[in-house]
Amino acid sequence: MRTSISCRPRTIVLRRRMDDAEARAAVESRKAAAFRTLLSSPRASEIHTHSVRVAYEAVTMASGRYSATYYRKATHTIRVDHNVIRVEAGDGTFEARPQSRIGRAVSGRGASRRVDLEVEELVSDEREGSVFVDHHGRQTAFSHGTRARDVEPYPRRVLASAEEVRDPEIGRDALVALLRGAISDGPDPSGVRDLEDSLEVTGIERIYVPIVEARLAGPKRRTKILRIDAVSRRRLKA
Repeated sequence: MRTSISCRPRTIVLRRRMDDAEARAAVESRKAAAFRTLLSSPRASEIHTHSVRVAYEAVTMASGRYSATYYRKATHTIRVDHNVIRVEAGDGTFEARPQSRIGRAVSGRGASRRVDLEVEELVSDEREGSVFVDHHGRQTAFSHGTRARDVEPYPRRVLASAEEVRDPEIGRDALVALLRGAISDGPDPSGVRDLEDSLEVTGIERIYVPIVEARLAGPKRRTKILRIDAVSRRRLKA
């Protein structure tokens, strides 16, 4: 499969929807839930907040277009008159299916017969799709908007002044492989000849999401990390 990249990577930083005071308030209101189990439910006063900071984690989006042309074997069934014995098409001869006694009795003497034509089809296939991966390189869902009102106007400046930035760990080749699998791995090779297919990567975006992280200490010296999405305000898995 031929692969080409017709774009330059774009960096996007999502705008925070929580300031520092709101982030600390969110941590205080949710920190007890981080330690809650079926057998215990500590009070917020029993949990100490060691630190609260904002980290920017990259989610990488890749989009592309898959194109393929190839020949494949296929069988098409046609109906013919009841008295047709065979069909000749090109260099092929195709016998009509014999009718059973029950079929003749049910359908009548003048019922049509069927012929299976074994042919080759020239197929042209084109698909588009995209894939999102987290900063560890695992496929993930992504629901944030990236319109002008949702993003920072100076993304590199924001990242340069951030407490922590978690860049993508996935390489370009691995990202392209995930995109290829998300769009199409190509046709089934059995019965296919003269396959010509290609993948064009039309977009790569590194989208940095602000995450509020709080390090907590609870009863019995247990520690937890509470993570809150600073855009959607939802609690994330640690």
